[in-house]
Amino acid sequence: MLDLPCGTGRILLPLLQEGVDIEGVDLSAEMLARLRQKAAELGLQPRVHQASFTDLRLERQFALIISPCNSFVHNLTVEDQIQSLRLCREHLLSGGLLVIDTFFPGS
Repeated sequence: MLDLPCGTGRILLPLLQEGVDIEGVDLSAEMLARLRQKAAELGLQPRVHQASFTDLRLERQFALIISPCNSFVHNLTVEDQIQSLRLCREHLLSGGLLVIDTFFPGS
């Protein structure tokens, strides 16, 4: 499973505690540092990577990629959205699932 973006681990860390095979990606070095700090306090060693939605390049594919908490809207242009979706598809196993949780206020 891939958490994109993982932020400070709000979703990644509880899943890791439950034994889920999960990795995280986030653009922010500060967010990843906080995630690692929280993980260390829990005795966990998360696999996290610093990258953006549009330059995601990992060496493995996943059965599930999640983009929770309206985070996909950080792709500000249509080009970025399409590139992000393209890269997510490249990181999905055959038959894998991409889940994007989003909403548009005022729509």
